[in-house]
Amino acid sequence: MWSVPYDYNLYSNWLGVGISAPGVTKNGEGNTWFNQMYHDSSSDTLGFSRKEYYSESSTLIYKDDKLQISGIMTTGHHAIVRITVRPVNDSDLADFHANGS
Repeated sequence: MWSVPYDYNLYSNWLGVGISAPGVTKNGEGNTWFNQMYHDSSSDTLGFSRKEYYSESSTLIYKDDKLQISGIMTTGHHAIVRITVRPVNDSDLADFHANGS
């Protein structure tokens, strides 16, 4: 979830990263994951962290037992967001062969 406001006198940039429960591909009727991540808290179907980016840009991290999601966002009107998804255990990474074999 990300939000970049029109009026910085009243609002700030916000970023949220999270992971849905296994098998959950959509939120309940009439609710969106954006609204939950912006206004509410984690639930059984969606765990997340969120952070306000007003004057500094530090990394936001959320992880479960298998994945770690980290994100960072700039503080300006033309915000840049960088999200990284990686396994918690490096042994779960796929093998990489530079020669293509």
